[in-house]
Amino acid sequence: MKRITATILASSLALGGLTLANASDDRQERYERSGHYEKSEHKGKYCNKHGKKSGKRMEKMIKHLDLNDDQAKQVRNIRDSYKEKMSALRNKMKENRKQLREEMHSESIDQNKVKELAQVTGDLKADKIILRAEMRAEINNVLTSEQREKFNKMKEHRGKKYKHDYHS
Repeated sequence: MKRITATILASSLALGGLTLANASDDRQERYERSGHYEKSEHKGKYCNKHGKKSGKRMEKMIKHLDLNDDQAKQVRNIRDSYKEKMSALRNKMKENRKQLREEMHSESIDQNKVKELAQVTGDLKADKIILRAEMRAEINNVLTSEQREKFNKMKEHRGKKYKHDYHS
């Protein structure tokens, strides 16, 4: 009886996680298929009209922390050194979500395949977190103690309060 309950619980958790992973991509894909995507100047998070969000955030951070030219150059170089790795990771995550969606929409669901893809999703997310932590650690090494303190406050206040303080 415990084994059946554990199997049902594990399956429920896996399917719930898959539903969440599936939801965000479906919206973008439906938009792209609608035909409005090609007509629009906005192509999602990384549209050509406004440039990449990460680049804008980085420049705002550089300005907000009052980095000197040498520090700013080092921070940009660190960001650029991680760009390719992050891009490759995003592509892997996108492909994994696509495979997961296909498996979820198939006539007969292979639970082992779903579990495997769900595990890969978790592994990829962990890899992304590790890469970001490594990049932040390298950036922290470039900053002075005052700038580090200010940077940590910026991270703590992400959200409405942070955006308000950040733009003033």
